[in-house]
Amino acid sequence: MKKPKIFIGIIESGDVALRLSQGLRELGYEVTCVVNDQSKLKYQGYDRYIRNKNKLFYLNDIIKEFIKNFSSHDVYIFTFSSSFFSAFLYQRCARRLAYIDVPILKVMGKKIIFISLGSDLRSYPLLITELVRDGLNSHAKYIEKELVNLPLAKEQDLILRYKARIIEKYGDHIFAKPDRAQYLTRNYHLYWPPFDLNVINFKMNQSEEPLILHAPTNRAIKGTKYILNAIKRLEGEGYKFQFQLCENMDKDILRIKLEESEIIIDQLLLPGYGLFSIEGMASGNIVLGSAVPGYNGFPNDLPILTSTPDNIYNNLKRVLDDPALRMMFAKKGRIYVEKHHDYKLVTLEFINKIGIQ
Repeated sequence: MKKPKIFIGIIESGDVALRLSQGLRELGYEVTCVVNDQSKLKYQGYDRYIRNKNKLFYLNDIIKEFIKNFSSHDVYIFTFSSSFFSAFLYQRCARRLAYIDVPILKVMGKKIIFISLGSDLRSYPLLITELVRDGLNSHAKYIEKELVNLPLAKEQDLILRYKARIIEKYGDHIFAKPDRAQYLTRNYHLYWPPFDLNVINFKMNQSEEPLILHAPTNRAIKGTKYILNAIKRLEGEGYKFQFQLCENMDKDILRIKLEESEIIIDQLLLPGYGLFSIEGMASGNIVLGSAVPGYNGFPNDLPILTSTPDNIYNNLKRVLDDPALRMMFAKKGRIYVEKHHDYKLVTLEFINKIGIQ
């Protein structure tokens, strides 16, 4: 039996589209991967990009892409809860176009899968309520303080509720994590981001002045100011270490840095982790971040030292004082990534869940 032809796009986040495409191709599937970021095309695995800096260019590209692909594929995997026309949901003058492609694909008998990867289906007010209910008061406190944007809350709520209705109505399968699924009312699959362990070397460094890395894509969401305050305080107390803030750094250069470092600090507010933590664990670092073992779909043996703005100073001090603790987390981290994020295993589990041959 011929394998179905698969389309993956449109919004890339954490290399998910790239690695899922890689895994599917290695399993013999014909895959088209299209993203909205030209810079991604230097990495082998992406087919095309959609120009997103200009509305007219975007409309022109997206119409061409839809016409090119809407009848030639059997399965459509939309990352970040996107679709060909989903971006128009955020343009008041063109919202009637938003997700207009999805019911067309459905009528044509296509299989549609949505993957939530961040804020695309997250309600911060509802997440805060869940965190308080579950006793994660430090997380809740700082999310409310830093991330709840009241002037935009009402409009954002309407947008995401509409998006969730479309996804639940037309999606054959939905993949998400609990901290980003407040608007969903139907069951979904837990999603594990795929990672290629071959792109980074595992090296456990031991230095008298360990290198600490923090690589925020958004300072507010990552809690960067609290990290910088803790670093400054420890420097004032005479602790010996190196610190580098890796902003807007090419990911290939960042991976070289990760092979030289011993400690990485990911996000401090949301109860999860992203690609930076996965890379940190895979390369032999101890990871400090806001993910909580046994919570948000994570196993109890999650090797991340749970850190929020309330305890980041104490946790940093603890790992600087205890090289053996750093080594223990580093060893466990690599094993964890091999078990939960290896793109080959993730892809196999993915196709089993969506039921394709």
